[in-house]
Amino acid sequence: MVFYPDFLGNIVINLVFTIPTAILAYFNLYFLVPRYLLNKKWGMYSILFIAGMAISTWVRYHITHYVFAEILGAMQAVQQFSSLNGLVILSSEGIILIAITMSLFFVREWYIKERYTRELEQKNIESELNMLKAQLQPHFLFNNLNTIYFLMESNPELAREVMIQFSDVLSHQLYNAKKDKVPLKDELESLKNYLKIQKIRHEDFLNLEYSFPKEIDDLQIAPMILLTFVENAFKHSQKEEGYDINIKVDIHNQDLHLSVANSNGHTPDNENGGVGLKNVKRRLELLYPNRHSLILDEQKDIYTVDLTMTLEANGQA
Repeated sequence: MVFYPDFLGNIVINLVFTIPTAILAYFNLYFLVPRYLLNKKWGMYSILFIAGMAISTWVRYHITHYVFAEILGAMQAVQQFSSLNGLVILSSEGIILIAITMSLFFVREWYIKERYTRELEQKNIESELNMLKAQLQPHFLFNNLNTIYFLMESNPELAREVMIQFSDVLSHQLYNAKKDKVPLKDELESLKNYLKIQKIRHEDFLNLEYSFPKEIDDLQIAPMILLTFVENAFKHSQKEEGYDINIKVDIHNQDLHLSVANSNGHTPDNENGGVGLKNVKRRLELLYPNRHSLILDEQKDIYTVDLTMTLEANGQA
């Protein structure tokens, strides 16, 4: 107002002057900060930020000179902003705006992190209760115990093997479901035992093929995530004339890939396989944000799951 006493004109001018700083602010927040500052690459961040600030100030300086000199003819303003004092004013305004945007950005990130932490704690409690209920469902216990009972007369050796596998599955589910992470090798071993039991129980109707990596690195995984997709395959593939299930687990470095393909016996209770799959999808979002990919594809005769997860090594934060 001192150099150009037009209130509305000053609002328009300041909006125009802010455009280069706004571009720098978004470039800083969504490129420099996540790529360099948050990864502790302070040297590179400082160099690029200073360069961006210099370019922004240079652009604002020329915009200011053009607007006041060529458009408005406000020579007093031209003299002011063409001086060293004017450069200091322009650069100071840019620094203040960048400081404000970064403060708001980190406050928002903190809020999102806190909200996710609270939601994750709540989901973990709910998942633990749901898993314990599922583990102790009467039909789950009865069906397997009934299978073992009949095998004791027809094939005692196989009955003992199934009993050991059944015991391992129950033990893993009961004691490891409460943990945040479990060794991947334990999770896969429990999954293999579960598949062996199901193959014996449904051998007259089931064509089951599965493969697991022979060597497993020292990785950790959230318990029961893989089992949900496998259980869903058995639940929704059963047909009187027989059905097929194919399960494959691959590991490359710290990436785990699970593929499940099963006959589509009947339509799930709701989209994407019912409540069980909805819960596990939400757990993946909370436990592996930006570190997983899940594709569910339902065709007329086949239902497929394609899951990729980046796991943590044992002891990794």
